[in-house]
Amino acid sequence: MSARKRYPKAEVEWLDSISEGRWNDLETVLREATPEAMRHRSVGYLLAKTKNHVLLAGSLGDDSAMVADTMQIPRKAVLSIRELSTKTELALLEHGKRRR
Repeated sequence: MSARKRYPKAEVEWLDSISEGRWNDLETVLREATPEAMRHRSVGYLLAKTKNHVLLAGSLGDDSAMVADTMQIPRKAVLSIRELSTKTELALLEHGKRRR
C-alpha cells in the first residue's frame, strides 16, 4: 500500500498559546485577547492519532519512509480532526479563494 493511501489527508483544528515579546498598550492587548486568536487549522497527512498527540506531515515521499514538515500537536489542544476527501479539499480551496 502506498504511503499516500495509508495516511489520509486531514484538517486538524487546535488551540495554541499566544505570546508577545514587545511593549503593547494594555487596552489593545485586552481587546485582542479572544478565543478566536488561539484557534488554528493545519492540513496534512495524518501519520498518528494517539491519546497523547496527533502527528501530521506536510509531505510524503513516493512509496518511501521519508516525510517532511511534520507537526506534533498535543491531544489536549486538539478541537477536531476531519479526514479530507478530494471533494472537501476542493471546497476548502474555493473557500480560501473567496476569503482573499
